[in-house]
Amino acid sequence: MPDLHSARQRVAEFRLQPLGFYYLHDNQAGGASHRMHIWLPGGPDPTENDQHQHKFDMWSQVLWGALRSDVFRFLEEQSGGEIEFEVTYADGHSILMNTGRVGKLESICTFETGTGKNYFLKAGIIHRAVAVERPCVTMLTAQDRDIRVFAYGNDETEPPSERRRVNAREAAQIADLLDSIIAQSPQAS
Repeated sequence: MPDLHSARQRVAEFRLQPLGFYYLHDNQAGGASHRMHIWLPGGPDPTENDQHQHKFDMWSQVLWGALRSDVFRFLEEQSGGEIEFEVTYADGHSILMNTGRVGKLESICTFETGTGKNYFLKAGIIHRAVAVERPCVTMLTAQDRDIRVFAYGNDETEPPSERRRVNAREAAQIADLLDSIIAQSPQAS
């Protein structure tokens, strides 16, 4: 599992996630994985179609900052303004394929999780995560449930998003942030 110290040593391995944050990912046996997510101040904006699902159950702890989670349900409705896209992955890119379904997203709940707090999301739940206090660093454990993944929005022309490695400037920003958190929380991991 990437703790703060090992993540700092592996800073060049972080990748840009299309939803506006950087991540470090470790696979484990049995479909489990551990991930660190980092939203930098002034970092990249998320893609337009940012309401999404995961194919895994997710247990997340906010190590620094605060995250708002908006949870939705999709109601198919011909007059709706939201398009459903199936998410696929190929050659290091996230690709959205229009399913032909349109509708609306109905809000179920919104909650904020701050430093030192945890939350859980079940696979298949539609949500959007917004860093409301940046920088924001989360550590999560995911258990793959092997379901189809969908995203929702109204941008039919969103191009495939590259999940590229961080560049030198981004790596330096992440390293500085992790150094600062480690210095302020010596027992943090």
